[in-house]
Amino acid sequence: MNLAKVLSLLSLISLVTAHARIRYPRPLAAPVETPAGNHYNGPLRPDGSDFPCKGLHKRADVDKTPSVTWKAGQQTYFEILGHGPGGGEGNLAAHSGGSCQASISFDNGETWKVLHSFQGGCPRDVQLGSNMAGKNQTFLFQIPEQTRAGNA
Repeated sequence: MNLAKVLSLLSLISLVTAHARIRYPRPLAAPVETPAGNHYNGPLRPDGSDFPCKGLHKRADVDKTPSVTWKAGQQTYFEILGHGPGGGEGNLAAHSGGSCQASISFDNGETWKVLHSFQGGCPRDVQLGSNMAGKNQTFLFQIPEQTRAGNA
């Protein structure tokens, strides 16, 4: 079975109408703790110039050691950092909800293969007109059996 080493789930996920941070797996240059004010708090630039990974995947000063290793055929997940008590923890801006995709790139973000699309319900449990999402923000998907080994 091939191994798909995952550099960062942030390079695998694209949030469409909401901006949020990934809890698992740990994204590139993400703080160990989750304080407000790091580069993952805001959405991507409207012109897309910092897609993917807020542009961190192209910076020489960022550690690109894989944060997790997944196997071809394995069911796995990503988790969005949701709201904590009082709306705090991840400051997820749900904007009435949206869609997202788990995708993979083997060429440092130049091209992508979609592994799974979550149409609507990403983030989960968001009421129309609300900026708050439910606590369960874990999204399951499968790494295809034919996925080649290597850094992704």
